[in-house]
Amino acid sequence: MNRSIHFLLAVVLLVSPFFVEPVPSVEATSDPIENWAIIVTGSDGSDAWYNGSMTAYNALLNIGYTNDTIYYLDVVNRGPFDDFATKQNINSSITNWLATNSDGNDVCVILFNSHGSDLDFLYVNNNTENLYYSEINQYLQSVEYGRLVIVVDACYSGTSIDDLNGTDRVIISSANADQQVGISLFSNYFWSITVSKNIMQSFNNASWEAWNFTKTYPFLPEPQTAQIDDNNDGVGNWSPSDPLPNGGDGYLAKATYLNPAEMVNLDVSTEGTDGTELTNVDVTINVTTNEDVGSLYRLSPVHIILSKDSYTVEVDTSVTQGGYTWNFDHWEDDSTSNPRNLTLYTDKTVTAYYETGGCPYVYVWNGQEYVVDNNLLGYSEATTGADVEDYYRLEQTLVPRYEDTRFSWYSLQISEFEQEHSYIDQVKLIAVDHESDVNIAVSPYGEFLTYREPSPPISCIDNHGNNQLAIINTIDDNYYRSRPEDHLTLDFGDLDISNGAKLVLRANAEWKKELCIHIQAIDSTGSWMDVIALRTRVRWATEIVDLSGYLPDANGELKVRLYFTGIHKLDYVGLDTSPQEDFELHYAHLVSATHSAEGNVKQKLMKSDGVYAELTPDQQIELTFLLPNDPEEARTFIIYIEGHYETIP
Repeated sequence: MNRSIHFLLAVVLLVSPFFVEPVPSVEATSDPIENWAIIVTGSDGSDAWYNGSMTAYNALLNIGYTNDTIYYLDVVNRGPFDDFATKQNINSSITNWLATNSDGNDVCVILFNSHGSDLDFLYVNNNTENLYYSEINQYLQSVEYGRLVIVVDACYSGTSIDDLNGTDRVIISSANADQQVGISLFSNYFWSITVSKNIMQSFNNASWEAWNFTKTYPFLPEPQTAQIDDNNDGVGNWSPSDPLPNGGDGYLAKATYLNPAEMVNLDVSTEGTDGTELTNVDVTINVTTNEDVGSLYRLSPVHIILSKDSYTVEVDTSVTQGGYTWNFDHWEDDSTSNPRNLTLYTDKTVTAYYETGGCPYVYVWNGQEYVVDNNLLGYSEATTGADVEDYYRLEQTLVPRYEDTRFSWYSLQISEFEQEHSYIDQVKLIAVDHESDVNIAVSPYGEFLTYREPSPPISCIDNHGNNQLAIINTIDDNYYRSRPEDHLTLDFGDLDISNGAKLVLRANAEWKKELCIHIQAIDSTGSWMDVIALRTRVRWATEIVDLSGYLPDANGELKVRLYFTGIHKLDYVGLDTSPQEDFELHYAHLVSATHSAEGNVKQKLMKSDGVYAELTPDQQIELTFLLPNDPEEARTFIIYIEGHYETIP
């Protein structure tokens, strides 16, 4: 038998766009679901190829396609004829008709029935023209699609795989690169099954039936072994003893139905909590089969079409863009699991939010290891290189590294791990000793303020008219999340503030330049005025602001407004009315300061003199401080740091 001309190839092209379900803050696409298909009967147009094409044509009609959404080419004018199967017309059907109708929201399937060659081409136009697989691939460059399924049912059709493979493509050949086939045998099995099953199921069943039938087929030297490639490596897989999933193939096929009613859209975006768009972040969509779990890898923003099923979606936990290291924080529904489980029955849009912040970070010794506490010198980003002073109350428990009856040695670490260069002029550790029922916090002005048991507001109304009181009245990690230009109006009722009015908040946020929480009170004109722009930190921190000079307001009320210019998380807010209590300050003695690269930098950190200890990414300074013990009182630790940082270009 001539190895250049053989029996059958089938490739069907079907397209079906999808409508994206509206979700909060995301505008849904108006692109409706449409169905498109191209079917080509090639070679000399004998009845065997025509019958195979009609099996596919009727199967598509049964799942919602119409004569208007299927473009049919044949050597002979018969059946649902649209044009003759010449190379020029096949080219036009793809680059004009299909490219005009299809978009990135569509599923595509391609079907050719023709003689196949082991020289990587098909015979069309009554066997007078050679249509190379590489030419088909070139035609497809003008077509946008969400999924492209190509089924090649021909002798030596396995040679098509390395020419036609690509992202979001499922390439199916009815035989491997060295095999002859029974005319339309694979197609007849495949198209009778695929109406109700996903592509993986249809392929496994049709491949088995074709292989089993041709074991004793007198005209073939070996059983027909279909192949599939859907992981874009150009290598087909399947054997009767090792069905899909196999060799990394089968997972995209499992997530694909030819019936568009069984498909949905999944969009995955990644962005900073300040609204910065993050692109090219690794996104992994895990597909579960009866055998195992396979992964589909994409880069954000991701638009992918999947069958209605359960999946997990995972994003990189940390990415570097724009000179900053961004760390995964939460999803759009406020969940924090990564990977995240999704059950898709309608179109879905999900967003992974990332946080970053000013460097450096302070780590505290907790008795076993250094643990991250929070970022420092955040205001430096808005001062274009000028030094700033920063007081921060440590949130993590600082445990002595060594202690005796009179003194304790405490260890801190200041680390730079983002794409920034920190210049540190001075560092102090301050111990504040106070009664056990008194708390200490530091205002943005560096004031050490005491508070006892702040009172929650009687109402907390957001800019949409909703009362958020239940979310912000206790410290429980159940928090209000703001968007830019959101605000909360707090009403503290008729509290007695004769002894004080200190607003206490537990908040965190991605902080960048002007993004902050504006603490506002009503002025004499009845307008909201800024008391202070509170610059929050990346991780949870306790903030305090003295409002004694602003409350009661001009209306005689105890109302405060929090106006947000960025995306912030607010866990708690209350108004403390207790008087300022007594406390005792102890400035710790700096025993040592050891730089991970430069060694001893203690003298550079002893005073404010413009002589800096510098940190670049992945460098640390380990600090040891000595303090006298005071077992009679509670102790709160404050770190003071002076300096600035600059982003490394």
